[in-house]
Amino acid sequence: MAGDRAHCVSVSDALAATAGSDRAFGPLELDHLATCLRCRAEQARYQRLMEAMQSLREAPAEEDYRLESQILETLDLHGRRLARMARSGVVAAVGGVAAGAAATAGFIAARHRRAARLAS
Repeated sequence: MAGDRAHCVSVSDALAATAGSDRAFGPLELDHLATCLRCRAEQARYQRLMEAMQSLREAPAEEDYRLESQILETLDLHGRRLARMARSGVVAAVGGVAAGAAATAGFIAARHRRAARLAS
């Protein structure tokens, strides 16, 4: 069981990189994904996140100059909550979600800035 958990950690580290097409899975990671439902579920969550980000990229955005500050305030608020949860040991369960939210927020803010530059 401990060996399986170590493989899960190894594959989990690779999931974000492969979801973003930064790299491909290696043979050992593919073998593990073929048998581990937990890692396949995490892979599916990353895939849905990437699809959502793609749809954001294609959707028209209205200009709102407050958007970036609202995103940063929200991330700051959730960052403080994650820090409190880290002290209680809960942060491992939500780390992937927080990383996805931060990546999405950064993408939205960058897209908003680019749209504002193109409009001016």
